[in-house]
Amino acid sequence: MTNRDRVLSFVRNNPGHTPQEISRELRIPSYAGPNAGRQVYNKLQQKVFSIWSDNIKYGVSPMKVSDIMIKDVITVDKSTRLSHVLDLFEKYRISRVVVVDSKDKPIGIATEKDIADKLGSTRARDLPASRLTISSVMASPLVTVSPETDLLDAVEMMASKNISSVVVVFGDTLLGIVTKTDVIRLFKDDNRTQVNRVLCKSIKTVNPDDRVIFARSILVKSDLDHLIVVRDSKPIGLVTDRDIAIGLAKIRSYDGWRHLDSMLDQFLVINVMVQAPPTVNPTTPLGKAVEIMLNKHLKALPVVDSEGILMGSVSKTSIVEAVANGTLKLPS
Repeated sequence: MTNRDRVLSFVRNNPGHTPQEISRELRIPSYAGPNAGRQVYNKLQQKVFSIWSDNIKYGVSPMKVSDIMIKDVITVDKSTRLSHVLDLFEKYRISRVVVVDSKDKPIGIATEKDIADKLGSTRARDLPASRLTISSVMASPLVTVSPETDLLDAVEMMASKNISSVVVVFGDTLLGIVTKTDVIRLFKDDNRTQVNRVLCKSIKTVNPDDRVIFARSILVKSDLDHLIVVRDSKPIGLVTDRDIAIGLAKIRSYDGWRHLDSMLDQFLVINVMVQAPPTVNPTTPLGKAVEIMLNKHLKALPVVDSEGILMGSVSKTSIVEAVANGTLKLPS
């Protein structure tokens, strides 16, 4: 049982206790030791107070994975061609598929980023996307949760493992999926929190005349899902792993795909980027930023100052990380 589960179980069964009493009853010691010990202790105490506040002061039960999971999951078998999977991404406006075996047991997952990595790799350059199968890119084993898992635990799992979704199962049965998109949708009516609370300043940028293969290498090395395209320190575009995957697949579908190296030299960021993406400023309500991302099907938005100079970005990832580290609280 995790520390969170211990605290949650205790406060539900003993509704009259203060956070200090909870800590004593669960034998959470007062701090003594090196700085690393202080950090662990402080984090645990913060969880005690947070759970006590939600369950005792406000009488709110934590959200479960089942509260927001998507039940209609698009699945494929491991022999499915990458070109067909990309068609499914476009048709259903999704960014991942779950791979199942002959008995419909989920065995892996493949995302836009996985496909972009594969199509841009030197090992796969001699093959068009129509000849590569999903088994060559899928991640396995799956990261799974049960429908009764606390949503916060699932969000913390996504953040700590740097993944964009968790698959919901009961035994070997696929029940649904929870993605970063499902998590940020919970904040679409949040007009009190400002964007600066989830602003990510450690972003990567590219120029519109940079090669797509160069942008892909930055995404891979930095483990990011988007880059801001800039000119004179102002955002003029947005390029994501989806844009790169679709662009590289199209290049490989041409009759002259065997001359891929020379084609890639001429394939530029400006050819695949989302041009003139919507921008927000640090004081924009988070709900408005989320609404724009959902309506425009964007993973991120550039954040600019009063003169239009790029300051950073707000993204699905930055929101999920803010929930995981306690900066943002999940709505009740």
